[in-house]
Amino acid sequence: MTGPEVAIASAASKVLFTKGAYDFFFKWNLDEFLLDRLKALVSSTKSLLTVAEMRQIQENTIDDEWFKKARFAVCDAEDVLDKIFTDVQKEEYRMGESPGTLNIVKEKLRYKGKDIVRSVHPCKKTREAEMSEIIKKLESVASQVSHLGLDSNNELAAIREMKGKPTSSVNDTIKVCGRSEDKKKIMKLLGSTGGVDDDLRVIPIVGLGGVGKTTLANMIFHECRSLSQSFLLPSLIPHKTQMDEDGTLKAPVFDVKAWVCLSDEFQVVDVIKSILEFITREKPALDGLDLLQRKLKEQLQGKKFLIILDDSWSEDRKKWDDLRTPFLVGQSGSRIIVTTRSIKVAEIVTSVKGFFYQLNLMPKDECWSLFESVAFPYGSEGASPTLKEISRRIVDKCKGLPLSIKMIGGLLFSYGNDEMKWKSVLESTVWSSKSKILPSLWLSYYHLPRYVQQCLAYFSLFPKDFEFQMEEMVMLWVAEGFIERTPESEQYEDVARGYFNHLLLNFFIQKSSSDSSQFILHDLVHDLAEYVSRGLCVDLFDINLQSRRFCYIHKEDEMSLCKSKVQKLKRLRTFLPMAKSYFVLAYLDKKF
Repeated sequence: MTGPEVAIASAASKVLFTKGAYDFFFKWNLDEFLLDRLKALVSSTKSLLTVAEMRQIQENTIDDEWFKKARFAVCDAEDVLDKIFTDVQKEEYRMGESPGTLNIVKEKLRYKGKDIVRSVHPCKKTREAEMSEIIKKLESVASQVSHLGLDSNNELAAIREMKGKPTSSVNDTIKVCGRSEDKKKIMKLLGSTGGVDDDLRVIPIVGLGGVGKTTLANMIFHECRSLSQSFLLPSLIPHKTQMDEDGTLKAPVFDVKAWVCLSDEFQVVDVIKSILEFITREKPALDGLDLLQRKLKEQLQGKKFLIILDDSWSEDRKKWDDLRTPFLVGQSGSRIIVTTRSIKVAEIVTSVKGFFYQLNLMPKDECWSLFESVAFPYGSEGASPTLKEISRRIVDKCKGLPLSIKMIGGLLFSYGNDEMKWKSVLESTVWSSKSKILPSLWLSYYHLPRYVQQCLAYFSLFPKDFEFQMEEMVMLWVAEGFIERTPESEQYEDVARGYFNHLLLNFFIQKSSSDSSQFILHDLVHDLAEYVSRGLCVDLFDINLQSRRFCYIHKEDEMSLCKSKVQKLKRLRTFLPMAKSYFVLAYLDKKF
């Protein structure tokens, strides 16, 4: 089983399936058959979900509602088991360390001697009724196996046997490969002078998801120097674009640079605040569009600036007009780069009618160079001719998308030079998947350890382009109970950091372009996390009454709506308010 439901193998569940749990059932005259039946059904449903997930990837023939029904049934089982686990823990705490069966019998006899009624657990009927109800749900899920055609999946079984060695810190040493011609062209647009739009030129970069728009913008952003954000003295930096002796265009120099990642439906106020924070390194203590526009104008007045607006989706022209207003006070030569998948967005933001820069699929030779840097970080000279041939065929299947190449390259690196494993990846039926998720992402995901899979699925709780710190996520994963049992010498937080680094080194997580201390998920990886969580993690406008986790990004006009909806979530395990002020946190604390 994949995703959050794998948490059924938590410490609570493991303890419940040990002798201590059966001692507890014996003492309080609870039906042990129900526990055995529940254990068997949970295990079989986990396996069934895993097979169903692979079948859905390959054929896209399984109804989404079946997945939700199965996953919610497993979660209901976990809830009941957690209640019983709490009962067991209370009993062990009352009696000291876990007693043997003989002591339990003596204890039970003492109870009978005092009061026969007290030898029956006060929640006996409730616990047994709850287990019976969940068993019926799980049996209903299992009854549809033949109808859905969910027999065993040989490929999935093979994948489970093909776990590679833990990856090293290769990710940290990989250089950006390719896109040199694209970078030169964008640099020329940044540095050229003249034309009616020279006061403020907006350069939209348009391309498919995973084609490398953000990577290209990031290369340009870090190559262009800034007077206010440079370690060099301003007097030593020329304030105009120059050419090297060989005729290569030098990177332009700007007074101010800023990078902001836009959400799907961004708020202009939030974007301006982010730009101000990037420039001043302080959170603005202002609210209201007019005040923020004036403050940003003060920061940009008479200065030559470069601002990157990454991953724009909004087709609201008024939002762009409101956002653009403070930029008009900049010095001649100021530039804005907007990355987007949408030509319509590009047409709205461009400063020259009909102009945008189309970022095409990566050329074959650059694809191979990128793959080589990931799968063969120490060089491919030692690889056999067969392995190289398999590699080139796998690269072709990535269809010129750098994200796909990096993901699959990281996976293959973990296999060393095992030709059989590489060949199994090449021949996987996932490449012909009808799913909206990239095949390379699926393959990489299914080769993750199960306990790391659930950590990745947890990111569906947050909105796209949400930036986070490693330690924040580590604490959340530990609190959620996602961490496998560890030796006494190892702290849970250290294990969680290992999970985080595993995702980072396999390109599921990447460093933020705007803040090196923050991390972010690529949109396509976030789509994967949402897909595998399927309704377990929701936001304010995607409520399912059986959802377990809820994240709320504060907007003052939605407070009452948030309260009314959250109160309906009777099975909620996690309520995570992402407030932007202490006022909001205090308000939520009073209301919930």
